Amino acid sequence: MNSKRRESRRFLALCLVILLSVGILNLVSGLTSPLSHAPMESRYALILSSSLPPPQLISPEHEIATDETRPTFSWAPVENATSYTIQIDMTENFTSPNVIERTDLETTSFTPGTDLDEGFWFWRVRSANSSEVGPFSETRRFAIIPPRAAPELFDTTICAILGIFVFSGIIILLGVAVWALFWKNRREDTLLFPPEEQRSLCFPWHL
Repeated sequence: MNSKRRESRRFLALCLVILLSVGILNLVSGLTSPLSHAPMESRYALILSSSLPPPQLISPEHEIATDETRPTFSWAPVENATSYTIQIDMTENFTSPNVIERTDLETTSFTPGTDLDEGFWFWRVRSANSSEVGPFSETRRFAIIPPRAAPELFDTTICAILGIFVFSGIIILLGVAVWALFWKNRREDTLLFPPEEQRSLCFPWHL
């Protein structure tokens, strides 16, 4: 009976020695590790720095409006990336059934094959290679607006007997000869003064 107790005590003592030895080894290795003195944020930063960075978007610019229904989307290349994925949608979370998604793009630009509807659109891009997929870029928003209609002309030929120009339902009576305004190619306003000697001539015009 006494021999069994002595064997049990020896076994427990041996286990304690082994546990203490393992604990001391872990403590020593932790003190000698260069990451042991770094803050927790730095350790995670070292891990994340090895992933592919999000692409830098170029165009369309954020919050821009365009009447181009098939705009070209472009972004800067990402180092070590072999392909790109682009998502285009009218919802910011890119979950609508009509989302446009192209994967395995080998270039840094994409032009839709069909016209985009008028309204607000969102787009983003991410890169990938054979070993990892990078995070998505920032989300940009732009608007597709209808093209501006040209002013309606009642006649493309004007006889300036009295110096009257008619367009878009507005009649302007001109009676002063101002050469600077007459010979200027483009005007922000709609006022044009022909010289006196040409007020009885007919000539084409447009806006």
